[in-house]
Amino acid sequence: MRFTIRLMPISIYEITKVEAYFSHMASKGFFVKKIRGNLVTFEKGSSEKTQYRLEPVKNEYEEPEQEMLLYYEEQGWKYICKTGFFYLYQSTRDNATEIHTDPFIQGETFAHLNKKLQFNFGISIVGYLIFGGFLLYSSFHYYLVYFNVKYISSVSNLILFPLYFFGIIKTLWDYRKMKKLKEQLESGIKVIHNGSYSPSFCEYFVLAIPWIFILFMVAIPRYSSNTYWEKNLSAYAGKLPTISIKALETSPDFSVKDSSDFSVEYDSNLATKFAREDISYISYHWSELAPDVYYIGDQGKIEGKESTDQTETYEPFLETEYYRMRFQFLAKVLYKELLDNKLHRNHYEKIQYHELTQVEFDEATLVLADGSQMLFARIGEKVVFIQYHGQKDLETAIDQIYKAIIDFEKA
Repeated sequence: MRFTIRLMPISIYEITKVEAYFSHMASKGFFVKKIRGNLVTFEKGSSEKTQYRLEPVKNEYEEPEQEMLLYYEEQGWKYICKTGFFYLYQSTRDNATEIHTDPFIQGETFAHLNKKLQFNFGISIVGYLIFGGFLLYSSFHYYLVYFNVKYISSVSNLILFPLYFFGIIKTLWDYRKMKKLKEQLESGIKVIHNGSYSPSFCEYFVLAIPWIFILFMVAIPRYSSNTYWEKNLSAYAGKLPTISIKALETSPDFSVKDSSDFSVEYDSNLATKFAREDISYISYHWSELAPDVYYIGDQGKIEGKESTDQTETYEPFLETEYYRMRFQFLAKVLYKELLDNKLHRNHYEKIQYHELTQVEFDEATLVLADGSQMLFARIGEKVVFIQYHGQKDLETAIDQIYKAIIDFEKA
């Protein structure tokens, strides 16, 4: 015996089409042995004219009664398997008696199935509202665009919306199909079997839709993880979308903090691996909304100069987040979300805003917050956030920062 598994391109609730499909396969020598969802196991043999019938189950957890099987066999029908809410029967006899000749009695067999599908549809709607509401709340509550460029797979998770919606539409379609068939039988109109089947690309495409969504959900975060890299800043030879801390700290005693044993703390949920606080670093990752995301930490020290915590070493630092968004409207949203996220979530006691208008940036805001200076700026689809903790004036370096971003663009 030789078996093969094929994808059934039709919903099991398209009863007459499924029966015609199985007959079509039998004419090519493939006979149904088992069905699991849309995967059908066929046994390869000699082609033979074969009829199939789907019969609604009385109890989806039980096989058909033995007396019923014996009666159907006398009429020319052999039981093959159970799939979901249906039993499948097969006949190779031309004179086989139809399982149902009275449409009113046959309509009664669909009563349980209709109730079950109606229940499933109701559960799907409730689940969709709960799940969808939670996902939307999580996304918007944590800044929709900023959250999605910072964290791996967050946008891909939104694919669950159309995937789940597709499931609801399919459940509704199946329910309406069975309800219409039941009403047809109750009105005395028989089911017409033995229709012809013609393969259709459209049917396979519809069936492939959920798998396409799932493929994207799996592939996107994997690709994002694979594109990630991080380096000690001293080992990076390329251009930067920001200035160096050396442009601000001009003391002859200033030096950049560095280490040959560069290490990071890794959080599997984050798209960034944050370097230790005493190391200068650069990292890169890709996201669905931002194809280029850089995080740069530039840290230094001045020995012998007292810091704010009265230690003998003054340690200024400059941190940069650079985002090149796919579309300019996303950059505008990100600019506003960064302002809100960086300032309000860190609970600064004193915040002073200074909107910069006489600069070449499309938008720019300088913020003083508890001893830190922060620059929020946007050029087209590019957004930069720079936080500087030191005693120099960050505003004096605005033109240098703009030039660094433009030069980085051209590199």
